[in-house]
Amino acid sequence: MPAGIIDEVVARLAVEHALATALKGVDTFDPSQLSGNAVKVATLAYVAELVFAQVVGDAGRSIAAAGPVAAAQRERDIRRLVKEVVDFEGGPLISDDNTVLTAKKMTGVVSRLVRETLKEMASWSD
Repeated sequence: MPAGIIDEVVARLAVEHALATALKGVDTFDPSQLSGNAVKVATLAYVAELVFAQVVGDAGRSIAAAGPVAAAQRERDIRRLVKEVVDFEGGPLISDDNTVLTAKKMTGVVSRLVRETLKEMASWSD
């Protein structure tokens, strides 16, 4: 994981979520059975968690100021938006041929997707 993007606990949770997404319905994990598509799904889920954590972290005070119910709704909306942005913009950036993502490339992908998400959020009206 690129240094400075996110803390270790959030990263671990992101990896767990990514693997659960990619391996949905699999009872026994066998790394030799991972397809290129499963790796891509896991990578996109991981990137989505990193982007979500970055966006929510950056917007934390303004989200919290809205009150607990509105904050929870806003976080759900952001998570939904992040998934759409990551699927649309991130899909083409991450191949399904098991190409290794270097720390530099991962940082670039996450940064680009954070910018795209924030650009979309700027069009939201309160």
